[in-house]
Amino acid sequence: MGGKFQDGFLSAAASAGASNAGLLGNPNAKGAGAVASRTIRAGIVGGTASALGGGKFANGAWTASFQHLLNAELEVLVGGAYKDHPFGHAALKISDSSGDAVYDFGRYGKVWGTGDSLGQGILRVWGNFKAYISGENALGRTTTGYSWNISDADAARVRAHYDGLANYGGKPDAGGRPFTRYQLKNDYDAVVRNCTTMTLDGLSVAKGINVMNMKYHDSSGLGIVERTALMTQKIMRPFIPSNIHNMMKENSPDRINTYR
Repeated sequence: MGGKFQDGFLSAAASAGASNAGLLGNPNAKGAGAVASRTIRAGIVGGTASALGGGKFANGAWTASFQHLLNAELEVLVGGAYKDHPFGHAALKISDSSGDAVYDFGRYGKVWGTGDSLGQGILRVWGNFKAYISGENALGRTTTGYSWNISDADAARVRAHYDGLANYGGKPDAGGRPFTRYQLKNDYDAVVRNCTTMTLDGLSVAKGINVMNMKYHDSSGLGIVERTALMTQKIMRPFIPSNIHNMMKENSPDRINTYR
């Protein structure tokens, strides 16, 4: 559509200000109608700001509407290996008008099976990203964040996906840490249901990325249980954190962050 930088700057700033002031409607209202209503209002505010600044209404309206639609963020967090833990860890963060939510699945309850490869499926939902990443950093690991701009509607679908899994209800962690624990219906399995698969399912909900592809497999860091499973079972998807790095080579994120 073209247009001047000033058109986009003024329209985006005005739209963001109107959103923060509540002038675009209830930011927590879900559904296509609510999203469309807020987007139209954002376009009108942005177009007007652009016109008042000497630019074109159409350019400002387009920029503000697009900026509003992609006003949320999804970040796939891949923690590296540390000490005697060679596999790393994966989690998914959503940041939108409701705040932050980090979905962190793992063996945080009872474990059993060869090499503790099975266990209770515990999903920890963190409402404070700084608290989550501080805990990861304290382990001495470096975390890579693959981040995309997404719409509020996409963010809502991801939240609904994880809410649907937490069908046993949640309770505050006994240690008083800033997350809520949910025991899921399905148990943890080191090969088919773990932190990597849980994270990639959320990514697929928002971005439609095909996560069922064996070409991303990387056996580095695997123990004898996982290597045996990889050779004897038809594993149709990535299941260890390092596989995610391979996926990102073909599914370019908007940003790559490093936390250490």
